[in-house]
Amino acid sequence: MSANDLRPQVSETWIRALSPRDPSRPPPRVTGRHRPSRPSLGTVEEARRRTEDPGPAPGRASRGWSERPSAGRARAAAAPALALVLWAISLAGVDLAGLDDTGLASVLPVTFFAALGVLIVGFVLEVGRPEPRGWVIAVHVATLVLVLHGTVPLLYDTPRYTYAYKHIAVSRYVMAHGSVDREIEIYQNWAGFPSLVAHVSWVTGMDPMVFANAAQLCFAAANVLAVRFALRGLTLDDRLVAVAVWAFVLADWVGQNYFAPQALAFLLSIVAVGLVLRGAPTRRRLALAADEPLRPFAMSAPASCALATALIACVTLVHPLSPFLLISWIGVLVVFGRWRLWWMLVVAGVMAAVWTGAASAWLGAHVDLFGDVGSAASNAKGTGGPSPGSAGHQLVVRCARVLSLGVWALAGIGTVVRWRQGRRDPTVVALAVAPFSLLVGQSYGGEAIYRIYLFSLPWCCFLVATAILGRPHTAPGRARQVLVATTSAVMAVLFVFAHYGLERINHVTPDEVAASTWFEEHAPPGSVLGLVVGNFPVEVTADYDKFRSPWGTWGAAMLAEGSPLVGRDLTADDLPEAFAILRSYGAPHIYLVLSPGQAAYAEAFGLAPVGAVERFGDLLEAAPETTVVHREGDVTILEVS
Repeated sequence: MSANDLRPQVSETWIRALSPRDPSRPPPRVTGRHRPSRPSLGTVEEARRRTEDPGPAPGRASRGWSERPSAGRARAAAAPALALVLWAISLAGVDLAGLDDTGLASVLPVTFFAALGVLIVGFVLEVGRPEPRGWVIAVHVATLVLVLHGTVPLLYDTPRYTYAYKHIAVSRYVMAHGSVDREIEIYQNWAGFPSLVAHVSWVTGMDPMVFANAAQLCFAAANVLAVRFALRGLTLDDRLVAVAVWAFVLADWVGQNYFAPQALAFLLSIVAVGLVLRGAPTRRRLALAADEPLRPFAMSAPASCALATALIACVTLVHPLSPFLLISWIGVLVVFGRWRLWWMLVVAGVMAAVWTGAASAWLGAHVDLFGDVGSAASNAKGTGGPSPGSAGHQLVVRCARVLSLGVWALAGIGTVVRWRQGRRDPTVVALAVAPFSLLVGQSYGGEAIYRIYLFSLPWCCFLVATAILGRPHTAPGRARQVLVATTSAVMAVLFVFAHYGLERINHVTPDEVAASTWFEEHAPPGSVLGLVVGNFPVEVTADYDKFRSPWGTWGAAMLAEGSPLVGRDLTADDLPEAFAILRSYGAPHIYLVLSPGQAAYAEAFGLAPVGAVERFGDLLEAAPETTVVHREGDVTILEVS
């Protein structure tokens, strides 16, 4: 027997089936009587080698098969690696002393923007492949999150935002007392977040301040995973999901992922909706296309619904506003296919109503719950001062508006594209529109419009990806790749101005934290900490509840809404009015803190002319009614007699 007789015999019909077919020739007919038997594994592999691997081209050396994967991985990781190097170089060149009213954009070197550009190019090239590699997409998105949300924690010694410190104080209160007191303030009525932080602090031995400094990066990364999880319940097109998540990172400028209950509530809300989309029964498909099934989900429908309900309960305990936005999403899913989950909508509504009712004693004394009902125009105004503010601040505001309106406009285009492609399921559009119902209910202290934007963002980014990618399940052509790159670059530049634009205000210095800590450790109980402008971390320690203010926990500001001092040059003639405002709070002991952050806030929002707050601070310090009791760097605390 010859060696050829020992080779596996391959059916000629099978070879023809595996070989590239001439399009001019009709496919071979294979009848049941003449159907070839299934070849062995060795036969298939040999056929593939003959038909798909013709060998090296003439004149070109063949590479070993083991070299190809490693070389591919190296090329795929080149863009993120280069971006990280450029980012590290840019951080070394940042001088925070040069901040102006355009924020970090005024001090970030060109290497920071070059890092973003390298990431965008690498991401677009990967998306343009016939079959994008999931791990490469993940590395690019993770690097983008690190660059955009890891910059501030590395540049600052203390957590960003003065209003993050009240959550640190409440967490420390729970740690010190082992319980909450619902009569103190609103955050002790929705104490799920500080209670969780307190328990983690007990277990790890780390102070809540440590968690606060890393919160934005951690929440940003978790939000990316949650949004991807939810959007995978709408489509099997991984390229579409990747671009949607990428757009979400570039569009999330509002800064709601800081150390606060609303950050946790948003994360849990996205996961809850994702569980319903991917696991709950439906009367019809809710996929992007009517001709594609949903990806199989490992969790059963009852388990998905039970876990989603548990997350709804957690959101109810964490934040007063987020449960109602989540209820609007659940209502959309019930109406557009998840009709069997009407009980979940009822349960969510009952839980939110009961928990809000339990806080009615405090809310009735401090909040007009129904004062904003029906005032959609005023509820959409957002936060700001009585004037447009400085030129730098106006630029920041315009960038934020252009980015927000641009996302909504592209989402509208994506809706039209889906309709023209035959994808007429309105679920995604309804999920994006549902948060706008908040406009007729609450202004939420001017923050309602920002919450609406945030809760509409995941679904809007899904529609944005649809608009710029075009046909689903198809590699984008050169023109589409250029469109993805251009859109990403514009969004990245707008994000830098919108997200980092208020750093003169948002940057809290160690001196300010130390001064606030001194006040709560040395001032007599019942004292009030007065401010020229309400931009100071007035709550830091577990004893914050011992001090008085109109809100119950906040400091009292001279330049507040309705104050006669707003917009004035603040001279010596204004001192009697300033002291009258401080004494009007009826506290037995009055203190006044002076800090650069208050001056930055007043100038950016037009509460006072440039330099007026510093000059007025000098007048207050020299006045016979005040005594310097503490000085920490450029922060001074005065006691008012």
